[in-house]
Amino acid sequence: EGHVVMVGDFFDRGLNVTECLWLVYKLETEAEAAGGKVHFILGNHEVMNLSGYTEYVRKKYLENARIMGLEYHNLFDAETELGRWLRTKNAVERIGPYVFCHGGISPELSASNMNLSDINQVSRNYLGVPFENITDADAQLVFHSRIGIFWFRGAVRRDLTQAQVDAILRYAGAEHMVVGHTLVTDITLLYEKRIVAIDQFHEENVRNGKLTALFIDKGEMFVLDTHNRKRPLESGMLAKP
Repeated sequence: EGHVVMVGDFFDRGLNVTECLWLVYKLETEAEAAGGKVHFILGNHEVMNLSGYTEYVRKKYLENARIMGLEYHNLFDAETELGRWLRTKNAVERIGPYVFCHGGISPELSASNMNLSDINQVSRNYLGVPFENITDADAQLVFHSRIGIFWFRGAVRRDLTQAQVDAILRYAGAEHMVVGHTLVTDITLLYEKRIVAIDQFHEENVRNGKLTALFIDKGEMFVLDTHNRKRPLESGMLAKP
């Protein structure tokens, strides 16, 4: 009956990308039937793959496309089931007092004339369009490689002031922003607990049997591991972007 939120970058992360995507696709339907919900939020690697950028794509997937007589981007175009599904997904979602996105909301984006719904609509309108072909000013901001919603790192890298973070969260109508994209050694609270950084060194952690997730229960934040151990998420934990 709970909500599972995934903040992007399921592409280009190992040799089971399509298996993971189909699993999330399946869980999404099952969760809704049980009274819960799966939120799959787009990351920059989803955006790059759908737009035809293959710099980080494993050779396995390029070879799969070649064997089928297709270009790689055809595997996830709007005529495929996964491609259609991915094009329904959001770039940012607010759930209760939390706003979730992959990179983060930058001061520039929060100062724009777009609200969160506008950002999602612009993202869907231009998903799959090569970046160099985007000429719309709002879309250029959403997809910007430094300050756009998919790529912004400033909050986790502590480039912002507390006042800027507070202003961004007022814009989003939230008390906390949960982000991925910028690697940290452990789930980390920043800016008086208002920013939560959750993107960890997953491949290394899998090898070491140390996987953790952010767990929110009745307004309290915890770190939950694969052994079902739960500990309070404390402020002051150090991120190493």
